[in-house]
Amino acid sequence: MRKVIFCALMLGASALASVQAQAQTAPQAADDAADKPAVTSEDIVVTGSRVITNGNNSPTPMTVVSTEQLLKVAPSTVVDAINLAPALQGSQTTASNPGGGQRNGAAAYLNLRNLGDLRTLVLFDGHRVVPTINAQNANVDSWVVPQLLIKRVDVVTGGVSAVYGSDAVSGVVNFVTDTQFTGVKFQASSGVSTYGDDHIVDVGAAFGTRFGNDRGHFEASLQYRQDPGLLTQLDRPFFAQSLGGAGAGTAASPYFNVANQRFSNSTFGGLITNGLLANLQFAQDGQLSAFNSGTASGTSNVAYGGDGSWYRLASIKSALEFIQAFGRFDYELTDSIHFYAQGAGTWNKTKNSFRSPLETVNIGWNNPYLDSVQQPYQATIQAQRISSPTGSFQFRRLIDIPGTAAQKTDTWMAMTGLDGGFGKDWKWNVQFSQSRSKLRAQNLANVDQGKFFAAANAVRNPSNPSQIVCNAALTNANYANCVPVNLFGPTSITPQALAYFMTTTTNINTTDLTEIEGSLTGSPFDTWAGPVKVALSGEYRRIGWSVAADAVPSDRADCNGIQFNNCTVNTVKWLQTTTPSLAGVSQKVTEGALEVDVPLAKDMAFAKELNVNGAIRQTHYSTTGDVTTWKVGATWRPVADLLLRGTHSRDIRAPNVFELYSPTSVAPSNFTDGLTGASLQNFGVGTVSNPNLTPERSNSWTAGIVYTPSYVPGLSVSVDFYSIKISNAIVLIQGNTAAIQTACAASLGAGACQDVIVRPNAWTDKTTANNPTAVYQKFLNIASFSTRGVDVEANYKTEIADHGLNLRALLSWQPKLTYDQGQFGVVDFGNVATAGTLTPASPGFKYTAIASFDITDQINLTWMQRGRGAMKAFAVPAGTTEKEFVGGNRVAPVTYSNVTLTFDVKHGGGDFQFYANVQNLFNQQPKVTYAGGNANPGLGLFGFFPANGDDVVGRYFTAGVRAKF
Repeated sequence: MRKVIFCALMLGASALASVQAQAQTAPQAADDAADKPAVTSEDIVVTGSRVITNGNNSPTPMTVVSTEQLLKVAPSTVVDAINLAPALQGSQTTASNPGGGQRNGAAAYLNLRNLGDLRTLVLFDGHRVVPTINAQNANVDSWVVPQLLIKRVDVVTGGVSAVYGSDAVSGVVNFVTDTQFTGVKFQASSGVSTYGDDHIVDVGAAFGTRFGNDRGHFEASLQYRQDPGLLTQLDRPFFAQSLGGAGAGTAASPYFNVANQRFSNSTFGGLITNGLLANLQFAQDGQLSAFNSGTASGTSNVAYGGDGSWYRLASIKSALEFIQAFGRFDYELTDSIHFYAQGAGTWNKTKNSFRSPLETVNIGWNNPYLDSVQQPYQATIQAQRISSPTGSFQFRRLIDIPGTAAQKTDTWMAMTGLDGGFGKDWKWNVQFSQSRSKLRAQNLANVDQGKFFAAANAVRNPSNPSQIVCNAALTNANYANCVPVNLFGPTSITPQALAYFMTTTTNINTTDLTEIEGSLTGSPFDTWAGPVKVALSGEYRRIGWSVAADAVPSDRADCNGIQFNNCTVNTVKWLQTTTPSLAGVSQKVTEGALEVDVPLAKDMAFAKELNVNGAIRQTHYSTTGDVTTWKVGATWRPVADLLLRGTHSRDIRAPNVFELYSPTSVAPSNFTDGLTGASLQNFGVGTVSNPNLTPERSNSWTAGIVYTPSYVPGLSVSVDFYSIKISNAIVLIQGNTAAIQTACAASLGAGACQDVIVRPNAWTDKTTANNPTAVYQKFLNIASFSTRGVDVEANYKTEIADHGLNLRALLSWQPKLTYDQGQFGVVDFGNVATAGTLTPASPGFKYTAIASFDITDQINLTWMQRGRGAMKAFAVPAGTTEKEFVGGNRVAPVTYSNVTLTFDVKHGGGDFQFYANVQNLFNQQPKVTYAGGNANPGLGLFGFFPANGDDVVGRYFTAGVRAKF
């Protein structure tokens, strides 16, 4: 590490000495301000490089989109708009996978190539953004970036770890601020769906001015947005159908989609599932009636039609409310030294709903709430009370109250620095920054299982038979305040009983990021083809993380006094996942990097231009040691109209503090042990970190062309091929899943099975005496990923009868996305709609096309068309036979139309723009796929979520105004 930094510093010092020697031979140049590098607050350097200032000469593929164009096609937010780019359509938005418990369902996690958001580096003006660590991982939430003064977004679709460090495996997304804004601007908009809901309000204002004879500049912005979301599946007819799958997947009984899928062993009012009153339900409070179990789907306990319950209250789109503030001050201290300082703060509130609790409980025949049951069933109950006074029956009910996750994220970012120049073209920069993100995550409806089972065990008070009490309250002081619950009927549970066993659990994640950065760029000498450019950079950063929580995941329910074997020593206290406290952990990183751009030919017969570019970075992690990343690239312009480019890079993603040090969280799980065949109910499964993780390694290739024909002014076309192979990949191996259980049983606990399943005896013992004593979900370096594809971008700007016309098209073809988890199997998720927890839907073909036409000098019409091709519903693991589907293993293609009309007018010294936008103009509904992302469609989440990227809101109208003075 020290050697590499020393060599880099020596090279920089040599270059500096060379420049100083040249200056000494030309003393007049030192006094000539025209020969000095301009000192501004915005040296335009291409994202993905520290030395290339012309994007046309970048060897790494990059898409640059101005905020003006982004807001024309999607006038909501910059983040929402950039997600419409094909390469980013695997990103999480407010409408992606909500209902996830404590995960921040409304967060914006950018995901290039569907390789995971942790492998996409998010930058704000070229600098890292503090992650918002949550219950799932250390993700960067793009909502923390203030958007009102963003002027463009750069998307680099190639590995650039050698330039920026860890995480830039699939690419970089850089939000670039307009640091020279002057004047005043404001915006206001309001939107509503075609269904009359999801009413979004957005207002903001910005101010900028120059002072001190134009040596100083100040700007600030403030924005507020409220998006109420869609918090139940009943909000849309498509989801209210409760689509699911049926069939066995064989030629004789292929899988097919059905509506009205239901549990066949549970209802909203409760179902008796064994004993003399089996298959009777409480369709009305306190009254029994026959239960229609529906038509069997081919999956145990799942049917379609009938009286069963289903998960109908999970959210379609999360709610989001934020305030974003930004301020920047800069001042030219001298002609060659420039000072700047900026700060940003965001305050986000989000909410999403997840599945209602589905409870299985044994009820005593002596339960006094059964007294209201009508005849002839009351006679059976009385007979059972006499013949079996301590007897019970099994009862299943879905408590039809939404689980609700609420998150409040407060983030601030502050930085200050100096930059300047010397000699002819040398520039330097030093910067210090400090950021903090505090996420308060609350589960507003977590079930205390001890309290629930105590409340369900209602009896008459022996000393006062007219009083109904909890049996545990008679002998256990911990349940002295227990409120008995009447479970018999859709509206039988009182608010008091609900408040007793359903409570709020909270954890507060605080993440701090400290960075010190410095860079030196310039040209030490010229070749026959032009100046050689060099960039030397160094960085120190520290990320710290702590958790304060009010629930202890390892706690077990207090079973004393609870009858009928509902509560056992294995019953965890909390029904949903809880996270324990963590005193504080940190990761320190020290980096040094060198980048060189060398011109080899210019204006020659075989080359109008020929450049090679290379970068190397040495990094030391306090947690995982040293690592080296590098990149080589070249651009060749054989003729003026054609550019050929290519890169090869070694990139890394280092394990983050969450993966290394997160405290063990526990959630109850019901699963079948693959070795013994035992059905394990309410088994506490721990999610654990792994301090022995090592960095992921990636080898990336890109090769492409850029064609700008001189005979068609305004036209440019780029085509780029890419290949990414990631080894030593970090994945969460879930020991309670059927696939892992099956593989571990077959291998008798070989390899990684020892990390996730703990047994008292050798794996050769297949009796229930060898049931697991512990099961984990653990981060392990055991996987490899690979993908390849082609990106195409075309731009054309022209005029038709003096009316401006701008056309832009972005297409992505990604046929392969292979996940190899070693002993746990290989699956190609390329062009697959439901990929489970590993990756969102990954369409093989995606496109976005934009046409913008100036009808008059004041009126513009912009049309955007985006879509995807047909996909497979499910991936086929290597070595397995593809299941049979009615109509084939296929999800239909879909296309969406957005249209925006703007009207520009000058009034009172200001420029006003009024606009109206319709998204999903033709109200395209999500395309039917098989539910939930499970291997067996019959086990899908009822009222399933469609492929990620498909619109779930429907036609949406927005109107607003922007003004600048």
